[in-house]
Amino acid sequence: EMVIRDNDVDILRMSDVDVKINGEGGLIISDTASLVPKAHLHIKREDPVFLIQDLETNTNNATSIIRFADSDENSGILDINNFWDISVGISQKTDPFDFHIGKNEVWNMFTIKGDGKVGLGITTPSNKLSLYVGNDDGLSIKTESNTNENGIYWQHSDSYYTGSITRIYNGTTSDIAFSGGLNENISGLTEYMRITSSGNIGIGITNPIALLHIASDTTSGIILDCDMNNSGNDISHIDFKTNGTLQANIQISEAIAGLPLEFNSGVSNNIAMVTGGGNVGIATNDAKVLFHIEGTDAIKIPVGTTAQRPITLQVGQMRYNSTKGHYEGYFPDSAWRNIDGLYDFDMKTRITVDENSDDRKIRFYTNDTFRMIIDEIGNIGVGTNDPKVLFHIEGTDAIKVPIGTSAQRPFTTQKGQIRYNSELDMFEGYGAGNAWNSLGGVIDIDQDTKITVETNQNDEDKIRFFTATTEKMIIDDIGNVGIGITSPTYQLHIKDKIRASGLDIIAGTADASTNGYSISIEGQNGGVVSSGTNTNGGDINILAGEKGTGGSDGIAGLIQTRGNIIPESTETYDIGSATKKFRDIFISEGSLWLGDECQIAISGGTDHTQSKKVSLRKRDTTIIPKSIRRFLTKTGTSVVPTDSDQITEFGNKTINQVDLTELIDFMREKTGLSNPFNDPNYYDPTTGELLGLTNTTEVGVLVTDDMDTTAQWLENKDKVYYTQSGYIGIGTNDPLTRFHVVGPSASFTNGQGNDEGIFLIPENSVNEQGGGQIFFKEKNDGSEGFSIGYNGNNTDNTILGWPANTFNITRHSGNMVGNVVLTIQKETGYVGIGSVKPEYQLEIYPDTDAITNIGKLRVGHIGVTGSGGLSHFDNASETNFALRQEQLGHTFLNAPRGSKVHLSLDNIPKLTLDFDYVGIGITTPSSLFSVYGGDDESNETNTVIAKFGSKIAVGQWVGIGLNTYHENNIKNAIVIERKETYGRGDLHFCLNNDDDIYDVGIIDAKMTITHTGKVGIGVSQPDYLLDLQDIPGGSTAGNIRFRSGFNASTYHLFRADNTNQSASYSIYDAYGNETVKIASGDDSFLTGGKLGIGTSTDLDASLHIYEANGAIRTSGSGSIVLEHGTSGEKKSSIVFSSSVNTSDYGYLEFKDDDNDYNYWGNSTSNSSLTLGCNLDDDSTSTSDVVVIKGVAANIFDAENHLFVTGPVGIGVTGSLKYRLTVQTSSNDTSLANVQEQVCLAMRNINQTANNMT
Repeated sequence: EMVIRDNDVDILRMSDVDVKINGEGGLIISDTASLVPKAHLHIKREDPVFLIQDLETNTNNATSIIRFADSDENSGILDINNFWDISVGISQKTDPFDFHIGKNEVWNMFTIKGDGKVGLGITTPSNKLSLYVGNDDGLSIKTESNTNENGIYWQHSDSYYTGSITRIYNGTTSDIAFSGGLNENISGLTEYMRITSSGNIGIGITNPIALLHIASDTTSGIILDCDMNNSGNDISHIDFKTNGTLQANIQISEAIAGLPLEFNSGVSNNIAMVTGGGNVGIATNDAKVLFHIEGTDAIKIPVGTTAQRPITLQVGQMRYNSTKGHYEGYFPDSAWRNIDGLYDFDMKTRITVDENSDDRKIRFYTNDTFRMIIDEIGNIGVGTNDPKVLFHIEGTDAIKVPIGTSAQRPFTTQKGQIRYNSELDMFEGYGAGNAWNSLGGVIDIDQDTKITVETNQNDEDKIRFFTATTEKMIIDDIGNVGIGITSPTYQLHIKDKIRASGLDIIAGTADASTNGYSISIEGQNGGVVSSGTNTNGGDINILAGEKGTGGSDGIAGLIQTRGNIIPESTETYDIGSATKKFRDIFISEGSLWLGDECQIAISGGTDHTQSKKVSLRKRDTTIIPKSIRRFLTKTGTSVVPTDSDQITEFGNKTINQVDLTELIDFMREKTGLSNPFNDPNYYDPTTGELLGLTNTTEVGVLVTDDMDTTAQWLENKDKVYYTQSGYIGIGTNDPLTRFHVVGPSASFTNGQGNDEGIFLIPENSVNEQGGGQIFFKEKNDGSEGFSIGYNGNNTDNTILGWPANTFNITRHSGNMVGNVVLTIQKETGYVGIGSVKPEYQLEIYPDTDAITNIGKLRVGHIGVTGSGGLSHFDNASETNFALRQEQLGHTFLNAPRGSKVHLSLDNIPKLTLDFDYVGIGITTPSSLFSVYGGDDESNETNTVIAKFGSKIAVGQWVGIGLNTYHENNIKNAIVIERKETYGRGDLHFCLNNDDDIYDVGIIDAKMTITHTGKVGIGVSQPDYLLDLQDIPGGSTAGNIRFRSGFNASTYHLFRADNTNQSASYSIYDAYGNETVKIASGDDSFLTGGKLGIGTSTDLDASLHIYEANGAIRTSGSGSIVLEHGTSGEKKSSIVFSSSVNTSDYGYLEFKDDDNDYNYWGNSTSNSSLTLGCNLDDDSTSTSDVVVIKGVAANIFDAENHLFVTGPVGIGVTGSLKYRLTVQTSSNDTSLANVQEQVCLAMRNINQTANNMT
């Protein structure tokens, strides 16, 4: 050998057998000396080759192996434990020189044959890729994303795709699609068939709605081509089964002539058959016509109402009409007719019904000619198909009525009987007055138009006029004429309408000294009702004629009146309506009164110099108009009355008791003016003396001025005026704007100003001075309510203490000055609430803090560019604001770091933001999110402090997502899946460990607690109270581990291990010692303490077994049962040994097929129980001593023997010299005593001599 050594350490040792490199570095093969190896073996050069060559020249025996192995830590020398081999050929086996990957010499894991065939689980693949798998195993394709399409694809030699089987995601699970074609892209293939996740198969359709769904854009179908060459007996068929039993089929059989299509029930019973000629047979296989039914019961045809007739009509259709109760058919003249009528053989003499669509008539024909009809109301027509009366005869000859004398009249008389009286030589009829009368009179042919003078035998003396059987007019016995009414109450009483080309109703002129007649046109009163809404009265329509058409000029006719128009009673009525309006109403220079007090009138006129204006006035009902005062006397006197006196001329009433109509009539009579309230004359205010058209004395008053109740309307005759320019003035007769008010104050109630606004113009004409104020009074002195106004450049602040050039809103509570609520500066536009000198766009002071600025609030720009907000006066900065919103809408609720943000209720914080922590119910949160229900135990009993949820459907879920890093994707969640009502569902703990962008879902559940109380770990639908399942593929960490608090990283109280295929479960003590182990493929043991079976107290040994009902091999008993199998040595044993010397041991052994002893000549089915020892004194010999052996032989009458192989001592505790030593404690050596003590069992050995020889 050759050794390279460094510091007494062998670095490299080469011998004729091995080469050993000792070191922590690596071996590099390189063309550069300075390189450092990157691995234990590093080859770096151009076209590197690593070659392993087997000297075996026989390919079937050659093998080369690269092995990857771990070490066995229990061997002490770190021997190989598990290993993987990459090999060519298989060691020590006859196998071609193929490529294999295997573990622990299991070679069928992966194989590549010399011809390129690949095998998984098999070393002899028969195809390019062969899999040899067990149950529930196979080939799996796992998609990277559920929405991806994955599958198996076929290509031509030019790489064009020709077919595929593809998985397609359908939103929850996946479908399988089968595609074909020829395209360079997979997506270019055409899908021909699909199998959905629900099991439906679609051909030509991607969303089949049945187990087999076939669709096509052109022609679709199923071809059953039976070509079995079965000597003419081939059958093509479709079978229908239930639960595996054949119930029906459709088939074509070559054995039947004409190859009919058969429909069979129960396979053998023919239901229907379609012959080769197209004839359909029901219950017959020999259809003679197009549709042939063979049977004795009936056929069922469609039944339906008239409305349910088919939409598409064809001659020959037949059905039963349930509306009409008739069978009907559709005829060539496009009509439905009953087919259950009455016809003669050649159908020329017949009775038909409903020849037209439901005309409900019966027609009679003879010799194919219509003769008679009975219509839908029972009228009978002879010679006509449209009878007008009950019996209608149409013809040119005559009808024959009975002829006889008066004595031959019918015995039983009835009204309507007619006959020819041969005795009186006239036609007569039995009618009015229950008597026979002549049929002559004023009556038309069909007797529905006539004039009658009596209706009964009473002499009523009324003439009635009938047309079309209806009474149209009557002249009663007192001369009243009724048209459209049977009981007229007026000389001319007409109901309904009168139409005339020209109609004048002129009463003429009354006689001298006689009032003229009144003419009343009165609609009918509504009828009386017992409850609910009253009936309406009848309308009166007076309609002028419309203008003619066809020309260009002309107007509608006029409705002219003369005289006053007043309502008939004190009820109030409308002129026009909201939808039917008068166009223009023209009134003279009079008045329009609203009630008894308010008046709209024309003021001025030709008697005064000012222009005419519309005046709005209100009459003071307590003042006597001055224009008539001089004509009045106080009751009981001759003096002029005062405003409070009773007045003789008004029936001793005071002026406020006189209604407006009576007052106006009196004023018109005395002044001679038709509009006395627009009297142009001035009157003395006390005596009522007429002063004329000019107020020369300067004391005169106008009637209207004196009667107005509103003070500001009295000044300079200035009422409310509407000028010819369209301006309205109050307090001025010359308004300068659309709405102009002049006076010490103005009041506006529920009004709306014009677009130009409402002007309050001060009396001065200097810029930036004066101002105005509007009061909203609660009291007449203005001490209660609100006021708004503007103060100009007035340094003395005379207007309620308002600063110069500010608009203010003032609150008045017990004083006229009031408290300023809001101030707006004219120059800056700044608004102050509680602040009369705002320094910002919006500045707010509390009521008690106008000086100290402690509560001063800033609104608007609060120090952050591009944002509006809210802050304290001292915190208007980029970080210290309270509330702000950006232009885009982003909104921030803020406090400077170190201060807290509170959301409060009743000034009690309910949510707090403190630094980076959020607290609900707590103002000092100690975590990122803290929820605290409260600190009052009496109020917090059994309280849910937080609720998370959403209304979802059954089967859906909602949850709380948890992330360890700020990302958009949620990988961890606690979710609740709705299963029942009232919020009941399953709770899932979900983790998605995939390195992708997809969120966690319920499919990622790692632990589940169901609404029924079951817990699953690794199982999303547990079947047990605790249901555990390992992760797919198993876990070397084990399923369950209980850690000890002593050393949680090393010691475990309980652990399940499934590193191998056979799992084990272990229990450890607090120091990590494995005390109990239960294994399926390894050793099981108990190392600590005592084991009690059937008892838990007073354990007297390492294994203490208690059996309450001890018995041998009975059900439920037996302290210990050792049972062995049928293979091996067929033994059950108990071994007693020492840990000091494991080579020496004792044993108790049972063997159920012990044929070693053949004393009785029986060599089978014997059994034995042996007590023995195995002694090893470290010499060359090892002795196996059978101490006691009992044999039970399977032979009749054979005695069972007990064999003792060594010396036996009875009553002896020391060493034994003889095979049997018996010792007693008695000194009596007589034969009787010895026999009594020790030889009782030998009495049968030699009964004759009674000795032991």
